[in-house]
Order: sequence, then structure tokens, then C-alpha cells
Amino acid sequence: MDDDLLRRTTDAAGAAKDDGGAGRGKAYFEWALASFYIAYIAFEWMSLLWSRVPAHVYVASLVLSWGVVASLQAVATSYPVLIALRFLLGVGEAGFTGIPIYLSFFFRREELALRTAIFISGKA
Repeated sequence: MDDDLLRRTTDAAGAAKDDGGAGRGKAYFEWALASFYIAYIAFEWMSLLWSRVPAHVYVASLVLSWGVVASLQAVATSYPVLIALRFLLGVGEAGFTGIPIYLSFFFRREELALRTAIFISGKA
């Protein structure tokens, strides 16, 4: 088993060095990042759903979809699949921008800024 692990590790390290030039690897990484942000910006309107959809349904669907898509990135078999998963991850993450709307249901205006700051600091 250890020999197999050693072989796979060295094969992966060799493949990482021989990616056809640093430019292609960098461009692949940039597109993976860009696909996430394109979806994130395009689907930010989903934050309005916090006031329309019951919270227990919306939060559960957001968290479940985000977790499944984030986990599926580990088993992406090709670059186009990874790009599609990154796009879907951006869609799932865009729904979380409405947290201040959701928190405004529970806290007064004077308390909302502090509670939102606590949420954002915990997210980083």
C-alpha cells in the first residue's frame, strides 16, 4: 500500500511540473476563479429570496447545495466539469449575500450592524 501511495504521489508531482507550460496552468486557474465570480455576480438577486421563501427551506437548500457542490469538486474528472462545479458553487454562495435581510427579522436597527459584522468576521 505504501509503495502505491508513493507512486501516485510522485506521478502527481511530475504531472504538476509538466503541465505544458506555466501559462496554461495559470489560465486554467484563472478561468476556474472567474467562473465562480461570474455566477456569484449574476445570481446575487437570489438574496431577495430571503424575504420570500421560508427560512428553513431556503437555508437548508443553500447549505445542502453548497456542501454537495463543494464536495464534488474533489472528484472532478475533467477541467470542464470543474468549471461547471465552480459556476454552481458561485450560484450557491450568491444566496448567502442576503444574510443582513434575514438578520433584520430578529434584531433592531441599532443591533443589526454589530450582528452583521459578527457574521461577516466569522465567514472570513
